[in-house]
Amino acid sequence: MTYPLKRRDLLKYGIAGIGLPFLPLRSGWSQIQDDHFLYMLHLDSAADFTYLFDARPLEMTKNNLQVNYMEEEPTLWTGLNGQSCWASTATAPLHAYKNDFSIVNGVFVHPNDIGHTGPTDILFSGSQFGGPSFLPLINTLNAKNLPTTLDGIKLNGRMLFSVDRHQSSLIELSGSDVSSLIAALKINPQLSLYPDSLAFVLQRMQEGVLLNPQGQWSQGSGQLHQQLQKASQLARELSHLDFSQLDTQAQRQFLQIFSKISEARMGRVALEVTAFFAGDPSEQFFFDDHGFPGASETRDKYQRLSQKIANTLEFFKTTAFDSQRSLLDVTTFVVTTEFGRTMRQQGVDFATSGTDHNPLCNSYLFAGKGIRTGCVFGASDFQSSQETLSGAHLQLDKDQLCLMAKPFDFTNELPLDVLPEVFNEDHYLNVNSIVNTLLRLFSVPEEHHRRKSTAVNSPLYPYLRSLLK
Repeated sequence: MTYPLKRRDLLKYGIAGIGLPFLPLRSGWSQIQDDHFLYMLHLDSAADFTYLFDARPLEMTKNNLQVNYMEEEPTLWTGLNGQSCWASTATAPLHAYKNDFSIVNGVFVHPNDIGHTGPTDILFSGSQFGGPSFLPLINTLNAKNLPTTLDGIKLNGRMLFSVDRHQSSLIELSGSDVSSLIAALKINPQLSLYPDSLAFVLQRMQEGVLLNPQGQWSQGSGQLHQQLQKASQLARELSHLDFSQLDTQAQRQFLQIFSKISEARMGRVALEVTAFFAGDPSEQFFFDDHGFPGASETRDKYQRLSQKIANTLEFFKTTAFDSQRSLLDVTTFVVTTEFGRTMRQQGVDFATSGTDHNPLCNSYLFAGKGIRTGCVFGASDFQSSQETLSGAHLQLDKDQLCLMAKPFDFTNELPLDVLPEVFNEDHYLNVNSIVNTLLRLFSVPEEHHRRKSTAVNSPLYPYLRSLLK
C-alpha cells in the first residue's frame, strides 16, 4: 500500500514526537525497497481467541460445552479470500481495520499440555526445551540487509517466562529507560567512548580469538569483542535521537521508540509482551483464567485488547516513516500467544467453570508489509455441539474439552473437513510453519528455517504461501 504524506503532515508528526527525519547513519543502505521491520505483540498468559476471531455460537454454552462470558452471539467474519470465522462482539474496535490485517486460526501447538513455558519456547526457539530465538535472525541473517546495531527492543519481557534466557540480544527498553540514557549521552558524549581499561580488555579479547579459532574460548572471546564494539556504535547512534516528546502512556511510548529506531535503521525487531501488573490499568491483561471470572471483567478485558490492537494499527497507519510511506508500509505486525483455552474445566460445575490450557489450537493476527490482508486462513473444529469429532481429536482430547485445529491442505492452503482416525502432525498447520512464514518474508536463508527433525536433510515445515503477497 502507498501512503503519501504531505510536508504539513510530516511537520505535524514531528511536533507530536512521532516521526523524525531520516538519520543517515549508514551509507549504502537501501532506503526504499528493503526497509522492513517486525513488531510482535505477544499476549502473555494465553489469550482465548474464542473471545476474538475463533468464537462459537451461544448454543455451545446452552448445551454446557463452552463457557462464554460475552453472552452475545458472534457474527460471521468473511475474508477477502472467501474463508470465514466467527467474531465475538469484543472485536468491535477492529471492524474499521478489517482490511488491514489477516487472521490465521487453527494453528496446532503441541499434542500435550506443556504449560506456558513449553509453547512459548516452541514459538521463539522451535523447541519446548528452549534455545536461540528466531528474532535476531531477522537482523543478522536477512539476505537483503546488513546486520543492525540493535538486534531488537523488548517491552515487559520479564513476563515472558523462561524464553528470556534465550533472548539476551533483545534489549529491554521502556520510554523512560531510553530517554534517560539518551539524555546522559547528550550531557556526557564520552559515555559513548571506551575508557582505557576497557580498550585493554578489548585488545586481549582480540588476541584470544587468534589462539585457537576453533576453540570455544576463542569463539567466546570473539563474540564478546564484537558485542562490545557494537555497544560503542549503538551509544553513538542513540545520541543522535530525540525522545523529548515521548508520550506518557507506556505502550505508546514504546511504539514511538520503535518508530524512531526503525527510521534511523538501528534495529528491525520490537517485541511487546502484555503485562500482568502494569501501572496503567488499561494495560493489564491476564488471560490465564483457570478460576471463575466475572462476565463483565472478561468482556472488558477482550474489548480493551481489541482496542489495543486497533490503536497499534492506527499508530502504524498514521505515523510517517518517510515522505512516501507510513510505518505500516515498512513494518510487519504480528499478534501471538502461547496456546488457546479449553471450553470449560473438567470436573468443575459448569456455572462456575473457568478455562484451562488448550495446546491443540491457537490463532494469530498479521498485518503490514508483505502480508496479504483482509483474509481468514485456517480453522478449528467443534463449531457446534452436534459436530462429529475426528478420531485424532478424541485421541488427544478424550474428555472433549478443547477446540482442535482442523487438518490443513498445504497444496491448496485450505482447512479440510475430514475426520482422520489417528493424529499426524504433518496434517496440521502448526507454530513452526508460522515462524517459517515470517523467516521467508524477511528473506532469511532456508538453512535457518525450522525443520521437522534435527536431521540436516529433514523437510522444512511448509510456510503459508497465501498469507504473503
